[in-house]
Amino acid sequence: MSVAFNGTTSKVENTTATGFDVDTLTVLFRSFARSRGEGNIGRVLSVNEGARRPSIFHGVANVLTIENGHSVQNGRWTFPCTDSMWNYVAIRYDRSSSANDPTVRVNRVNVTVTETQTPSGTRDVHTGGYCVGNRTEQSETWDGKIEHLQFFTSILSDAEADAAIYTPGAYVTNQLLWLPLLTASDLNDYSGGARHGTGTSVTNGGPVDAVRRQAALNQAVRRAAYF
Repeated sequence: MSVAFNGTTSKVENTTATGFDVDTLTVLFRSFARSRGEGNIGRVLSVNEGARRPSIFHGVANVLTIENGHSVQNGRWTFPCTDSMWNYVAIRYDRSSSANDPTVRVNRVNVTVTETQTPSGTRDVHTGGYCVGNRTEQSETWDGKIEHLQFFTSILSDAEADAAIYTPGAYVTNQLLWLPLLTASDLNDYSGGARHGTGTSVTNGGPVDAVRRQAALNQAVRRAAYF
């Protein structure tokens, strides 16, 4: 299963969770975007819960954006991530230097990351909290589903990232947060850090594998009709 966000008011939030103020990080999640979300900027993750330190959002169709807060100008990077299908996403980022760019892996493939705004100044400091599927004031709601969001305080290799996102629990070293998000009634953190989420207007979404199987079937039917 998964957790569905309605594109208007949904969020999963912890306003006091700490530990996210690290130089090296990996964020993993499975996502399904029905649209760009509320305000055409639906959020996968905000850390802090109301800011961009860092955040992941859906500002362009079939593209996700990473933003990291800096004192003079925030850094922004985009990468391809197809709408209306499940994607397994791994974002790795060394924030110790503003010269560094994130690297991204989608569905076991390393994808091109484009810098759209160069960071300058010192990076923002995390002061507490996270919000999945929104910002805290519910102004940038994800429209779709999210599952198995994980935050690591290190840069995972391709093999480590694939293991963690395709077989959650297979790799947990330096794992700070693990929200399986399998049902709207269980928003607990399974990393052992007790950074549990509280949900607002979230519902149960469909299972990942069923959606993938249906997409493959639809594609096969279209090909058969064409030939």
